[in-house]
Amino acid sequence: MDSRFQNYLATIAETSTLCADNEKQEDFNAHTVIDGYSINTGNYVYSFFIPKYKGIKVTDFAVRENMLVALHGRYLVTYQLPFHRSDL
Repeated sequence: MDSRFQNYLATIAETSTLCADNEKQEDFNAHTVIDGYSINTGNYVYSFFIPKYKGIKVTDFAVRENMLVALHGRYLVTYQLPFHRSDL
């Protein structure tokens, strides 16, 4: 199994409210940044961007199987993830 996939499954994700030093401010402003932290250690593992939808950043999200479901204000948007949990 791909170690990045294992890391993803053993993390908790949350939206980032701060622009990181290695991110461009315009990228941060145009997207919601999701940061992942290890469930075991609490250490930072990864970040990924979700683009604004109709100019609105993500207000809430959930991951189910191979789908990320994001709420952008009053809009519900789904994103296909590059894996499926049944691949375990």
